[in-house]
Amino acid sequence: MAELSFRFGGYQNPTSILNRSGAALGAALTARLGEDIDYVLDGDITQLGHKTGDLITLTESGDLTFCYMSTNYFSSDVPLVSVLDLPFIYNDRDKAHAKFDGALGDRVREEIEGAHPKLKILHFWDNGYRHFSNRIRPIREPKDCEGIRTRTLPSEFQGRIYRRLGFEPVMMNIKQFIAEIETGDLDGQDNPLTNIYHFNVHKYHRYITLTGHILGVCGLYVNRGLYEGWPDEVRDAVDAAALEATQIQRALAAEEDIELLKKFDPAENEIIHLSEAERQKFIDAVAPIIDEQRAIIGDELVDLALS
Repeated sequence: MAELSFRFGGYQNPTSILNRSGAALGAALTARLGEDIDYVLDGDITQLGHKTGDLITLTESGDLTFCYMSTNYFSSDVPLVSVLDLPFIYNDRDKAHAKFDGALGDRVREEIEGAHPKLKILHFWDNGYRHFSNRIRPIREPKDCEGIRTRTLPSEFQGRIYRRLGFEPVMMNIKQFIAEIETGDLDGQDNPLTNIYHFNVHKYHRYITLTGHILGVCGLYVNRGLYEGWPDEVRDAVDAAALEATQIQRALAAEEDIELLKKFDPAENEIIHLSEAERQKFIDAVAPIIDEQRAIIGDELVDLALS
């Protein structure tokens, strides 16, 4: 067999869960295909002058073999990906993963691949429960969100969620978001704990509220033309390695949530745990959003998420 080359792209630092999982994919491929394969991990393409969104176009072109990217990235041309962002729905990780691996994930995969035929989704990775942080005040109920200028992902749907809670949402990319947090031009944001910690958000935002309002979902993508052009034994090895890396990734995501909570300094950060009554106020505030999505993406899909 001729030497095989694989290139995996990301946008985070080497210690991030997603990049460690990309490394796990490489190790799993090497174990199956031998030491002669060439596996390169470009963990942060922004250091090469690219934007994070270029991961998808670079994978579609074949410059990258694999990449990860939030499914939210496709929200403009694949509206039904919003089903993965329904707030306060995916409260149990194991049950959520089962849905992503089942009929719900199949529907999302079909729509994304239909809009982007040069991509194949191998699996859905756990991109962490999103929590709110801000520099203004502790957030314990929706009224505490009022007037806080907060960064959101490029998703009109997520913007509607945050406006309903009282935030002033602003869509921006990661580089701009980090710069505005450092200058104080941005009051708040939401992210998994791994990003809050590794992007140093906690150094500028004293208050971190553990809402867990959205369980982020990240696709593991491969260039379809490359995948379909590999011999059967290579495709089989990629499939097995991708499954192994996915199992590792999901375990790391759950473990890091526990470990990171131990790293925040109480003198610098106030970690706010919501009571059941406080959490219910958030759920009630965004409940109309779920009904609105039924009209947009259909009852069947929403019911799959709720089941």
